[in-house]
Amino acid sequence: MVGLAVVLGLVFLAYCNTLGFDFVHDDRMQILGNTWLRSWKYLPRYFTADVWAFEHPVFRGTFYRPIFLLWFRVQYLVFGLKPWGWHLCTVLCHVGVTLLVYFTAARLLKDRLAALFTALIFGLHPTHADGVAWISGVTEPLFALFLFASYLCYLKKRDEAARASAGRGAISDNGELPGPPLTPLPQGGEGRDDLTALAPLGERVARRGVFISRGETGEGVQA
Repeated sequence: MVGLAVVLGLVFLAYCNTLGFDFVHDDRMQILGNTWLRSWKYLPRYFTADVWAFEHPVFRGTFYRPIFLLWFRVQYLVFGLKPWGWHLCTVLCHVGVTLLVYFTAARLLKDRLAALFTALIFGLHPTHADGVAWISGVTEPLFALFLFASYLCYLKKRDEAARASAGRGAISDNGELPGPPLTPLPQGGEGRDDLTALAPLGERVARRGVFISRGETGEGVQA
């Protein structure tokens, strides 16, 4: 876990200088000019309209991003319009994705060292700079966060199903399915009368089972 902490720390340090950045480009409209972030009464609109509907209510856009707007709403409640807090959340989101990349790689590769290098390469790769340094670019790490989390859930469920299937199909060396130990039969004369009384019933059940397996009713089977 020390190695993982080092990797996550390096990823955070690589982007911590963004905490001094300001709102730029789409941030000015998506955050500073977005009245939907000012009150919870607009929450239903997050899920029924596109992301630019606050600015162009008549124009039907194609950017449906309810989680993105909800993410911004929470940040507005916590940090107001202080850009350092918004940048901090974006960096932490990327660090969280890097953590999920490690867990995914560890499960797939079965090698923790290789998973550490995978997470390090992912976290520090320059292709993520735009999505981490730009507040409105948080759509990328947000998407990755849910993607890797859902994939890990799938892998966990798949492995559980495989183990359960292997357990049901396990065969012992003598060709019998494993099961609880059989209760030993009574010794001597004790209990013999009960066993003798059950013998005809067991024979009838066995014979009827043969008829059913052949597709017959077995109504004519006699005791």
